[in-house]
Amino acid sequence: MSGDRRHGALKRAEEDLARGEPWLARRRLTSLVVSSPYRAETLSLLGEVCHRMGDLPEAGRFWLLSDAEGEHVERAVRIFTEVHRGTPQQLVAQLPRRTRLASLDAYPPSAQRRIQALGLAAPLAERACVPPGEQQVTVSKSSPAFWGCLLAIFALVAIMVYGLVNGVVSLTQALR
Repeated sequence: MSGDRRHGALKRAEEDLARGEPWLARRRLTSLVVSSPYRAETLSLLGEVCHRMGDLPEAGRFWLLSDAEGEHVERAVRIFTEVHRGTPQQLVAQLPRRTRLASLDAYPPSAQRRIQALGLAAPLAERACVPPGEQQVTVSKSSPAFWGCLLAIFALVAIMVYGLVNGVVSLTQALR
C-alpha cells in the first residue's frame, strides 16, 4: 500500500475516533495492519483503539511490537501473553503476519525490549513475513517440480508446433 493510501486510512481512522465510532477505526486499522508493511505507529494507534474499547488482550497484541510505552501498555501486553500462554512460537503465531520481521533491529526500542523479555526474537525471525516482490523461489534441477514444469513446457511447445504444422498443411491443401 502506498504511503498516501496508508496516510489516508490513518486519517480516516482518526476521524472515526473523533466521531465516536471506535469500531470503525478498529476495522480500518486492522485492515491496514494485515495489508501493509510493518509500521509501529499503526500498531500503536490500533492498540490504543482496542484499549479504549476495553479489549485489553487485543490492545496487548498490537502494542507488543509497537513503539507504545506506559504502564497501561505493559499491562495489556502482559494480559495478551497470559491469554495466549504457550511457547514463544505459539505466541508469535498470534501476531499479525506482516508485523513479524526478521531483524530485531527493525523494531523500535520499546518493542525490542518486550521481544527480548519474552524470548520472541528467534521465533519472530523464523516466522518473518517476506514482503511480496522480495520473495525468492528457487527450484532445484533435481526436484520433481523442476522436471514436471519442464515436461509441461515441452508438451505445450509440441502442441503448438503440431497445431502450426497442421494449419500450414491444411492451408496449402486448400489453396491447391
